[in-house]
Order: sequence, then C-alpha cells, then structure tokens
Amino acid sequence: MAQLAPQERVAWHRQAAEAIEAVYPDEPAQAGALVYHWQMVGDEARERHYARQAGEYARRQFLNAEAIEYLSRALALTAVTDLEQQYGLLQMREQIYHLQGERAKQLQDITALRALAEQMMQGGKEDKRAEVALRLAHYAEVTGDYKTAVLSARQALEQAQASQDVMQEAASYLALGRVLIRQGNYQEAHTYLNSSLRLAQAHCLQQLEADTLRFLGVAAVDLSQYEISRDYYHKALALYRQIKDPQGESAVLNNLAIVVYSIGDLSESFAFWESAQKIYDAIGDREGRGRILTNLSSLHIFLGDYAAAKTYGHEALHICREINVRMGEFFNWNNLSLVAHFMGDLPLAEQYGLAALQIAEDIGNTLVQAYALQDIGFILTQHNSLQKAVPFLQSALEQYKKLEQANRLLETRATLAEIALRQQDLAKAEKEIAPVLEHILAEKSLEGVGRLFRIYLVCYEVTRAIDNDRAQQILSKAYHLLHERASQISDKKQRQSFLENVPTNRQIIQAYKLARDHNLWR
Repeated sequence: MAQLAPQERVAWHRQAAEAIEAVYPDEPAQAGALVYHWQMVGDEARERHYARQAGEYARRQFLNAEAIEYLSRALALTAVTDLEQQYGLLQMREQIYHLQGERAKQLQDITALRALAEQMMQGGKEDKRAEVALRLAHYAEVTGDYKTAVLSARQALEQAQASQDVMQEAASYLALGRVLIRQGNYQEAHTYLNSSLRLAQAHCLQQLEADTLRFLGVAAVDLSQYEISRDYYHKALALYRQIKDPQGESAVLNNLAIVVYSIGDLSESFAFWESAQKIYDAIGDREGRGRILTNLSSLHIFLGDYAAAKTYGHEALHICREINVRMGEFFNWNNLSLVAHFMGDLPLAEQYGLAALQIAEDIGNTLVQAYALQDIGFILTQHNSLQKAVPFLQSALEQYKKLEQANRLLETRATLAEIALRQQDLAKAEKEIAPVLEHILAEKSLEGVGRLFRIYLVCYEVTRAIDNDRAQQILSKAYHLLHERASQISDKKQRQSFLENVPTNRQIIQAYKLARDHNLWR
C-alpha cells in the first residue's frame, strides 16, 4: 500500500469496500471494515452509515469500547440539522456509559438528549421528552439523588400521558416505583409498580414486564417476604431469557442469590452469584460487578472469613465510588464496619459505620438508615460501649416500627436485652427478650434478620440468667439449626470457618457441649 500513489490507494480502498458490500450485503459484522475503507476513500456519508451500524453491532455484543468509538465517529459525521440521527446515536452511547459507570459522560449525553428532544418536539417531530426524563430519573436513582429521580419520573409520566405513549407511561410508573422503594415508601411504590405491570402485560411490553416483576421482588425482599419475592424473580428471569436480555438476567440472578442466602440456602446462593458474575463480566457491567463483590463481602462475613470479606468490600467500595453508586457505597461501608469489628478494631468499625449512616441519611433511605443504626449499636454493644449503643438501637427500633419490619424489630430488641443483661438489669432484659422468645418458641420465621444466631444466643443467656427452664430448649434449637445451616456449606474450609471463626456460633457450640457434658439437659 505504501508504494501506491494516493489516487491508487483511494481506488484500492473503494474496490475493497465495494467487494465487501457485494459479498456481505447488510452484514453488521463487516461494518467495522467498511468504516475504515470508506474513511480512506473520503466518503463521509458511507463512513457515517457504517459507523452507526458497527456501533450498534458492537453494542449488542457488549464490546463497549468499540461501540463508543464507532458511535462517536458516526455522531461527529452527522449534520447538526439531523436531529433524529443525533438523538439515536446519543441514546445508544448514553446507555453504554451507564453500563460502564461513566457518570460524567453519561450526564453530558443526557443533557444533549434533552436539548435535542426539545428541538424535535418544537419542530413537530416525535416527542422524546418523556424518554429523556426517564433516563435522567434512572441516572439520579443510581447516584442517590432521589429528589431529582422522582421529579424527572413524574415529569415523564405527565408527558407520556399527554402524548398517549403507553410504553413511556408504563416506564414512568416503573421509575417511580423503583425510587420509592429506595426511599422506603413501599405502599406507594407498589401502587406504581402494579400500574406498570398492568400496562406492560396488557400491551405485551415484555422488557418492562420483566423489569417491573424484578422490582416487585426487590420490594418484597425489603419487607422480608421471601417466597413472594422468589416468585416475582423467577417470572422475571424467564422473561429476561426469552427476550435475550443478559443484563436483566444477571441482575435477577443476583437478586435470587440474596433471597436464598437470606433463607439459609448457601449452596444455591453461591450458584446464583456465580452465574450472575459470569454475565456481568462478559457484558462489562461495572455496577453489576460491584454488586456481586458487595454481596460476596456480606457472605464472607457470615462465613467468618473476615480477611476475604475485607478484600471484597474494599474492591466493591472502590468500584461504587468510582461509578457513583451511592447505595453500593452504603452497603460496603457497613460491611467494612462489621469486618473491622470482628477483627478487633472498634475505632475503625465506628468510623466506617458512621460513614455508612451518613450516606443513608444523605440519600434519604429509611430502611438502610435503620440497618446502619442497628449495626453500630450491635458493634458498640460487643465492645461494651453500652450507654453509647442504646441511642443507636432505640433509633433503629423506631425506624423498624414505622417500616413494619417485624423480624428486624425483634433482632434490635434482642441487642437491647443483651445490654440490660450486661448491666445486670434482669427485669429489663426479660422484658426486652419476651417477644423474641415467644416468637422463637412459636416456631415462627426469623427470615431477614442480620444475625440470626446472635438472637438465639441472647435468648439463651437471658433465660438462663433468670433461671428459666426454657434456656436449654433455646440452646438446643440454636445448636441444631446452626449445624443444619453448616451442612448447606459444601466447602469444608468454609464450613469450618462458619462454625469456628464466627464468635456467636462458637459460643453456641461451647455452651451446648458444656451443658451436655454436665448433664444439664432436662
């Protein structure tokens, strides 16, 4: 090629491009080569055409960097008067930036899309304002700006209803439901999500139906309705696979992992997380990658592998901060707070816990505020900072009452009972533990609590201190349930860590063996 004269090189590239077009007509996989050849020829119209095609193809293959490059090239070659072409290219690029967590670039494209939508509407073209408002709502939700998310979603709903756009109306209901879940407003969230589901099902909008089912599942999990959530998630999973949406599929696999983990099926949770992680890595979903690492940190805290939990937590926190996912930041600061506690560093545990609480307050999510308050109270209790712990626990108690989180309420009462016991106030300890004890002895579920076996241990210690003959019954239930959960951990080292490294689990085993060896069973 270097030996050819400029005109000969142009002729060669033209011949190559025309040959590809003839042999592979309308073949997206060849679009990248055609971009190169027509660029060498200097035919900007054809270069632009194939750059868009190559960008669309790369996007479908989740070749995100290539897709950005081609779409940006097509955009640069598009006339400023061609509003619809600009809009389509920016729309695709914005969605890729979202997947990559490139928030500044994503917001720039949303701003440009909003300006284009206004121009298109004023020029009598298709009204895209609702669609853009929903992209801003989604961006704001992810970054924790719930006020903007709600305002944008309501604006989208008004515009969709005015233009009788059923798809955008359903999407607006979904967007409102999502952000209301994040704010802990479950009743209103259900109203909007059910409206979205009805429209999606009535008009065969499968993507919206799947997304809505998934968020109905998210709401159910937050309310500890695990069987209901599992049903929603499985329906969503079937739809995602049917419409070939790997991003949705991976998200709901992660959701299912959380459900089965919460009800104690560790083997199945590992399988779901492994499947989700493979998809996240394949499609370059950084938020999804951060989500998996966050959950693996939580899981390894449960297993007593605090070094691994710390590694996962810091890696996840780095991703969440880099891509500005505030909810992810919260969960990782909270996890790292617990890790620091279990590794014996109270000042660091308290510092991280307060960082988590600050984020929860900043984003206005009352449920995760309660989680942070409860965990700080628990940590302070374990380090004998009892007076300091009480206000945090009382605040968590009030939040859980408002949110009707019955099992979390009982868990917080158990920690208050533990404080009273340590202060040798047996009357108060008995009063706090009474509803917890009644719940356990009635064989009711404690699904959704953060530290199930701590509840059992405190119940045992309080009942033993007040010479209650139910103490051994509680201890026996705790011991056998502990080993039942351990039997679901297939990895021998992880099972051993769960039984020996988690302080509460170790205490239950020691207490049970001591009672058995001294013939204390009645």
